[in-house]
Amino acid sequence: MSTTAQRITQQAMDDFLGNNRDLIACMKDNKDVIFERTSAAASLDKNVRDDLTFFAADLDQESKYASKIAQEDFRKIIYAAIAKAFCNLLANGSLRLAMKLTDEADQQQLELRYVSGIEQRPAPKPAPVVLTYDQQLQWDWNNLPVDKINQKRRESAQYRKRLAEILDGNTVGSGITTMHDGAKL
Repeated sequence: MSTTAQRITQQAMDDFLGNNRDLIACMKDNKDVIFERTSAAASLDKNVRDDLTFFAADLDQESKYASKIAQEDFRKIIYAAIAKAFCNLLANGSLRLAMKLTDEADQQQLELRYVSGIEQRPAPKPAPVVLTYDQQLQWDWNNLPVDKINQKRRESAQYRKRLAEILDGNTVGSGITTMHDGAKL
């Protein structure tokens, strides 16, 4: 392995130990033992070896930009391999917890599962649909019972005025009448 690859691997391990210090503090073994076992487990993984061989070839390119990108990619792959090895060692009992995980340590362990690809991040919740005032009136007209619409009319002069304007302009269609007058079947 080139000196660049060795330097990046050491940086990735230092990042791993620093980013997960709360989790590592909850472990029975010290960080040196964790480092040795995690490195050994990662080096035994054929996929990791193949990735290292593939990405290590491009670390020292003439183009500084290309070299920088290749080194960043290499560091991410090393970090993910370390994370996966650590999670697997924890799961199979080769690394053991000395205490119940703190909230921070639990969050760090979850992040390691995401980074390693063991677990997928949950999909972000879709942004709530925000209706314009006229769209809200249209929705109310088509979906609310008459007593609710009348209550909103009594409570808001703006609601009463705008609903009257829309109804006078005949821009609010009724979902009920369109179903029964034969216009939409």
